[in-house]
Amino acid sequence: MRFFFTLLSLSAIILVLAACGGSTPAPEATLRAPLQLPTLTPRPVVVTATPEPPTPSQPTAAAQPTTVALNAPTNTPPAETPIPVAPVTTDSPLIGTYSAILPAADAPGRIVTLDLALDGTATMTTQFIGKGAPVVESGTWVERNDSASVTFTLRDGQAQDNRITWQLQDNQLVTTVYDQAQYGAAGLPLERVGTGIANQANYAGVSFSFDTMLAQSAQGATLPAVPADNNAPALGGGAPARIRFLFDNAQAQDFFDPRLPQVYVYSVADLKNLDPSVAKNVESLQKILADKQVAPGQTIPVFPIIPASQVFRTQVHLLDFVNGSGVSFVTYYAQDASPATADRIFYTFQGITLDGEWYVAAYWDVTTPALPADANAAQNVLPPTADAKQFEQYLAQTVATLDSLPPAGFAPNLTLLNNMVQSINATPELQSSTAPTPQATSASSQGGATQTVNAEYNGASLNFSSALAQSAQGVTIPAVPVDQNAPGLGGGAPEHIAFGFNGETVTADVDPFQPAVRIYPTEGLKALDPAIAQQIVALKTLLAAKPPTLDQHIPVFPSFNAEQVIHPQIKYLNFKNGAGIRFVTFYAQAYLPITNDGLFFTFQGLTADGKYYVTVFWPLRTDQLPNTYQDANIKDYDAFIKQAEQYYVDTAKMLNELPPDAFSPGLALLDQMIESVQTPP
Repeated sequence: MRFFFTLLSLSAIILVLAACGGSTPAPEATLRAPLQLPTLTPRPVVVTATPEPPTPSQPTAAAQPTTVALNAPTNTPPAETPIPVAPVTTDSPLIGTYSAILPAADAPGRIVTLDLALDGTATMTTQFIGKGAPVVESGTWVERNDSASVTFTLRDGQAQDNRITWQLQDNQLVTTVYDQAQYGAAGLPLERVGTGIANQANYAGVSFSFDTMLAQSAQGATLPAVPADNNAPALGGGAPARIRFLFDNAQAQDFFDPRLPQVYVYSVADLKNLDPSVAKNVESLQKILADKQVAPGQTIPVFPIIPASQVFRTQVHLLDFVNGSGVSFVTYYAQDASPATADRIFYTFQGITLDGEWYVAAYWDVTTPALPADANAAQNVLPPTADAKQFEQYLAQTVATLDSLPPAGFAPNLTLLNNMVQSINATPELQSSTAPTPQATSASSQGGATQTVNAEYNGASLNFSSALAQSAQGVTIPAVPVDQNAPGLGGGAPEHIAFGFNGETVTADVDPFQPAVRIYPTEGLKALDPAIAQQIVALKTLLAAKPPTLDQHIPVFPSFNAEQVIHPQIKYLNFKNGAGIRFVTFYAQAYLPITNDGLFFTFQGLTADGKYYVTVFWPLRTDQLPNTYQDANIKDYDAFIKQAEQYYVDTAKMLNELPPDAFSPGLALLDQMIESVQTPP
């Protein structure tokens, strides 16, 4: 908690390649449709955020490579193992696609993909990284308990009899019966491509779904326009007003990072008006989508602008999303002729809606064992004396290797990312920056409303004026245990829902100067400590009586390590399924003047059924108060102490008599938001 109660020379190659409109002389990548997963029953998790258990990791190569001999003789399992001839049951949990990046003796790794189809057929593809065409084995499979018994009868079109049994453990297949001479002691552990559990992101008219293997939550926000600076790299970060989704409550940097998972929606008209270079890029993308092809060596435009050159692109796919089309690819940007490394490549999708109104961009960090892990691992990739021709040859070979990889050759699996962008539906509630903006009254008069912003999360919802905030993000805050020896019980709190505003991270640590709405389970609060249970009873009694003035302190959760000095502007408010009390307050640990830097607004309420406790905190200021202790100009602190109690009475009276619009933000804006709150059932 913030304690606010205080007292006193190959670099030119890249540029030449970029100027020529190309990044690598490699042949055009085959545009192929993404792998389609079997239909699984999703578990919807609605809107901007979800609880955040650890994200499952992609299987990676073991530290000690296992020698792989695909031509080794196979051991034939017992004769009672039948070769299946009929489809498996439609509800089999084994149906699906599995993959892993496994070690190999003479390659950076091998990518194994296994498809167990509904019709009882099985296909396993093994791609040795940088070693030519994949090995393809096909056959049939049957389900026995939680295991898949697979008989591969063909290998690259030649007859064979290779039998493997995998047992399903969570979302992983573990080999239990197999030829160790062929596959090594570790066998072929594979992980399902995706969990089959889909999270739903929905904000301001933009929605999409994503597998929980990618992320556990998404947070939408509307970002204001940033003017372009033509004298700065990447236009100085200039961008029109836009909708942005981040994942797992990540925080964006001050600069654009294409390896940070994010989804953007822009107005096409606004992008074209931003700068002629951006307009040209948009038109270039429109031509790619109209022609349905990417020319060899063509640079695919992206936005936001990246202040470097697109060295290469690979794994190119033309994809349709719900109401538009675009192109996805993996790429590498650099300002010099350095080798590509796995820690600098990223996935992106650039698309436009069918009506030509909206530009959709997605970014995600990916990695692959086909590239050196980082700059240290890439020191010997190119000789120190490498010339332009050698660098071009290196790029061509690198792109060919990366293009040969299946989706499982990257982590996360490219199939999951392509499926996510294909689910995007972009009909945003976003006002174009080029359209005339209605003139709004100030936030301190008549509510200052320009437009209404809606926020929903896990059954909770609220709305508010854009004069109060531009966006809200819901999140589930994990429980924090009570510390009886710490002030305010050490910030102990049950698991609860919180809405933060304008992209600010909200944590369990309540800061009354950080705008937030929180919804706590009442029983969870009572279980924390008897004092909190008594406080809830006191609030319930207060709300039943509704006295117009109060001499005693008003119950507030959490308890702050200071004294509630004043509480003017009391007002009882109803929200959608409950009621509470709002007021303006100031806390201190000593006799201090009332100043704007310590003033805040709070609401404390209960649902009608008593199931939830609702709190709102928001920083306030008014021109009737000094901003800081120094501004109060206390010349004789001892004299101030002697008359402090009367000073507090007089100051509370003065604040109580102020109209709602004398505060910033206006109290009416906060009241309107509170009245819109709906808790989960």
